[in-house]
Amino acid sequence: MYWYENQTGENTIVLSTRVRFARNLEQYPFPSRLDEEGRLKVWDQVRQAYEGRDAMAVSFGDVDEIVKHAYVETHLASRALAAKGKGSGLILSRDGEVSVMVGEEDHIRLQVIVPGKGVKRAFEKAVEWMGYAEARLPLAFREKWGYLTSCPTNLGAAMRLSVMIHLPAITRGGVMNTLTRNLNDAGFTVRGLFGEGTREGGEIYQISNQTSREKSPVEIAEAFEKMLEQVEALEKKARDTLLSQNPLEMEDQVFRALGTLKNARKMSYGEFISLYSRVRLGREAQMAGTEHTAVLDRLFVELMPAPMILRDASLSGEAARDEERSRILREKLNQTE
Repeated sequence: MYWYENQTGENTIVLSTRVRFARNLEQYPFPSRLDEEGRLKVWDQVRQAYEGRDAMAVSFGDVDEIVKHAYVETHLASRALAAKGKGSGLILSRDGEVSVMVGEEDHIRLQVIVPGKGVKRAFEKAVEWMGYAEARLPLAFREKWGYLTSCPTNLGAAMRLSVMIHLPAITRGGVMNTLTRNLNDAGFTVRGLFGEGTREGGEIYQISNQTSREKSPVEIAEAFEKMLEQVEALEKKARDTLLSQNPLEMEDQVFRALGTLKNARKMSYGEFISLYSRVRLGREAQMAGTEHTAVLDRLFVELMPAPMILRDASLSGEAARDEERSRILREKLNQTE
């Protein structure tokens, strides 16, 4: 099971919430300074530490590139980890919400991803899983600096909290750059859909805290929730403005997009997320006739190229994927009306 398979259909602009902890083993240099033998030792220690959990280990020295990319597209692994080989990999919980990246920039990067807005649930689960490892592994920690990490900005609690969030009204209103600057000044970072160095897709962004040095994990979570409430209020205000200015135009955009998703015979992923954004805007505005489109939240991940190829190797060609993607959309949307 993957985290996105637990989609609840909750009407929120937050697609998913992630909490991540970075940790390193005391007796080894950071991964960038480890040779293959050292990386394999770290992998074995971390894997053995989690043997008592209901989890599976995936060694990146033993899997195909397409499998790695599928983990990246489903946000269970980073692009940096996918570039690694022996001595790196993932430890995945059976419920699909916990992934432990081993051998990326740090020895351990544990993350919990939950669908929708779930800061408290993701935080508590991440603390519990990280505590399990801390009881079994000698982790690098100093009273003055906190947890030692490869990147100085991660010192202290070594915690990142982020959301994948849909901001169509703010984007269309032309104030996304202003919001980004304000969030940066307040200690938060705005990135594209797939993280640093990527552009937004379907008016979807990632927002995360920048540093974790001066605050405890609980304080970081509380500050993040307050920020998120403010961004949600800004998006609602911008959405209400758009709808009040020309409600017929907005409805027309939403239902033209829905009609295309229900009837198209081929569809690229880029076109899909653009249409998905319009339909999701309608659902967030509680437009009658969009209630059944919550299934798109799950398809948003499942219809990415790598997951599709992983399920069916015959879909390695773009044309075949575009045809299959449209077929799945027709089937799922028309059966849920």
